[in-house]
Amino acid sequence: VRAKSGGPFDWHGVLDVDGSLEVSAPKVAVSGTLSAMHIELSTSGLLHVENGAKIIARDGGNLAIRCGVFVSGGNLSADGPRGGRIAINSRNFQNHGFVHADGTVDDGGEVEIRFSDQFIQPSIGQVSVNGQLNAGRIEISGGETGSLFNSGAFLATGNFGGIIRVQGQNLKLYGA
Repeated sequence: VRAKSGGPFDWHGVLDVDGSLEVSAPKVAVSGTLSAMHIELSTSGLLHVENGAKIIARDGGNLAIRCGVFVSGGNLSADGPRGGRIAINSRNFQNHGFVHADGTVDDGGEVEIRFSDQFIQPSIGQVSVNGQLNAGRIEISGGETGSLFNSGAFLATGNFGGIIRVQGQNLKLYGA
C-alpha cells in the first residue's frame, strides 16, 4: 500500500497490510496501529507516534523512518523469531516510548538512529535489540553536530552480547 498526500497523514485506527506500507506526507501522526512486514514513513515535518500507538514491522521486518522531527510515546517494533531492522533518520529525535527489534527465538536485530541536532530520551524511553541467542546492534549517531541526552535504556542482551554505539558532538548519559 502506498499513500502520498499533499496534506497530513493522521491515522487513528488499525491498518494491517500483508506486504509493504509506504506513507509520504508533509506531517505524519499515528494514534492507532500500523502493521506490515515492511514499513516506510517519510515526512519533511513532524512524525508523531502518540502514547499507546503502535508501528509494527511484523516477523522481524523492516521499519524505515525519515522525518524532520520525530516524537514518540508509542511502541515501534521489528520483533520476530530473528529481530528485524529499524532505521530512523531525523533532525531531532525524542523518544519516551519503546523502540525494539528483539529476537524471540534467535538473534536480536538492529536499531539505527541518526540525528543532526538533538536526541532526547527520558528515563521512560527504551531502545532494545535483545535476542535469545545473540544480542543485536544499536547505533545512535549525531555525527559531528548532534547533542544527545539520555536517561532511558539501551538494551542488547542475549546469551552472547551485542553492540551499543553512541556518538555525537555532546553526549549526556544519566543512569543509562
